[in-house]
Amino acid sequence: MYILKNLVYLIPLYFLRLLFPKKRTVAYVEKNYDSERAKLYSQLENTSFKNYIHGGKKFNYSLQAGKIVFGPLSKTLYNCQRNIEKKLTPYLKKGATIIEFGCGDGRILFYLKSKYPSVNFIGFELSQRSIDLCKAGSLQYNLKVVF
Repeated sequence: MYILKNLVYLIPLYFLRLLFPKKRTVAYVEKNYDSERAKLYSQLENTSFKNYIHGGKKFNYSLQAGKIVFGPLSKTLYNCQRNIEKKLTPYLKKGATIIEFGCGDGRILFYLKSKYPSVNFIGFELSQRSIDLCKAGSLQYNLKVVF
């Protein structure tokens, strides 16, 4: 039943976003993500690395390869991170630098840094609150990622 309720909400939302794409400005990003980032920041000290990068058991959706994928947030985030890792594999060589524009809360960069410590990772984000969270996460999980 929970999946059905989400489908009724998410499918129209998906098509609305296709028809009326939103331009990501600093104000848009702050309005839509800062409260979530503040909550993550306040819980960071008590959040394991695995829970941070893969999320909790909360049910959610993601868009992967143009398809809506439903399931536990941990599974959708892990699949997304693995897909990105597969695409980047040829470039993940010692001393290489990978830059992510729109890094959000840094999950993808932290995941990759944990697996490829000899690669340099840099994240850019519009929201200062997100950058603060990323910097704190970098210290918390002892991962040298530049934000």
